[in-house]
Amino acid sequence: MSFTPYTSTVRFHSPLGTAWEQYLADMQAVFTPTRWKGDGTEPVVIIAMGSGSDWSTMFHPDLITPVVRAVLAAGAAAAVSPFGGDLYANPTARTAMTALVDHCTGPAVGAAPAVGWFGFSMGGQSALVWAGHHRDRTAFVTAAAPLVDVTAIAGSPALDAAYPGGWTEVAHGADTNPITLAAAGAYTDLPITCAYSTDDTLITPTAVHTFAATAGPAATTIAVGALGHDWPTATHPDTLHALTTHLERIRP
Repeated sequence: MSFTPYTSTVRFHSPLGTAWEQYLADMQAVFTPTRWKGDGTEPVVIIAMGSGSDWSTMFHPDLITPVVRAVLAAGAAAAVSPFGGDLYANPTARTAMTALVDHCTGPAVGAAPAVGWFGFSMGGQSALVWAGHHRDRTAFVTAAAPLVDVTAIAGSPALDAAYPGGWTEVAHGADTNPITLAAAGAYTDLPITCAYSTDDTLITPTAVHTFAATAGPAATTIAVGALGHDWPTATHPDTLHALTTHLERIRP
């Protein structure tokens, strides 16, 4: 998959989301904070968006923007991508994810070798899946309402469209289902925080707690109120605090 980076000089105290940024549809966006060193010491957080996202999600003041601002305010860089659309961590999506990580940790951006991940819903699943396959390159994962068990949406048209012949646990679970990866020990010592809504009927609290218990002692959960399955779970102050806490732990 070709990689076309868009590197922004927008600072966290400046407005995000102007009309000229519409051309960024389906592209990557990389944001660096003031006084970014680019010497391989400061971390980058890769943000994986939820299903149905597009360029407007990337720059919407109530969606991705608060997450980007929190990361930049903590002195880290942030990178955002749709990773090919609603692909649910299929091989095409994972290739795009690796390309963005390579770009951010290479000389173009100069972030630290191990990246942090942030994801909402499908983005949380994608972040967890990539982390499970690349533990040595992952510092932490903060996931909001993450699709921790893909069997919860098995048979859905969007999921099956991402997998020729349809997604099944037997054929794809070992590579793309976070709970299956957890059971195989992929996250044993990886710091993970899963934020969840107490009234989410798609990603239930029980599913999130089960995943965390299976992932290992470094995985924790936080309830952020009754917010349904929606972006406010990702931008809740407690979710963003969990993200910045992870960043503080790994920053030099």
